[in-house]
Amino acid sequence: MSHDIVILSVEGLHQAPTAARLERAVAGVHGVQRVSLNLATEKMRVAHDPAAVDLRRLVEAVRSAGCDVRASHAVIGVDGIGCPSCAVRIEDALRGVGGVLHAAVDLPTRRAIVSYLPGHLTQRDLAQAIREAGYQPTRAPAGVESGRLAGAGTSAR
Repeated sequence: MSHDIVILSVEGLHQAPTAARLERAVAGVHGVQRVSLNLATEKMRVAHDPAAVDLRRLVEAVRSAGCDVRASHAVIGVDGIGCPSCAVRIEDALRGVGGVLHAAVDLPTRRAIVSYLPGHLTQRDLAQAIREAGYQPTRAPAGVESGRLAGAGTSAR
């Protein structure tokens, strides 16, 4: 069985019982082979079978243990959106990119808002997914700094 390694930045690791609960929760995800946690850096290393484990499932397991995963956020303008079905096509395309935790399209402003695991993809990957869905990504709208939502936190919530 092949395996990939994913490193997640975890928030909420203040006590050893939380760490133990977190390791058990993630180790219990089907396809996870090994979990190691570094309390000092708040990083968790997970060896898993990429065919069996969706990264969103790992995030759910982290949350079930009372912690959260740090995420990055992107706001991407999209040309050519005209109806709700267009928005759904774009959201589905973005959710199909490995490492995307959440994707939503705001139809009136013609923007895609995406939360993703940093280090697992780039904004170019998101733009490519939008192109492959048949739409044209544009520059980020005003109020967006360094690929993050202005005023947004960094957790994956």
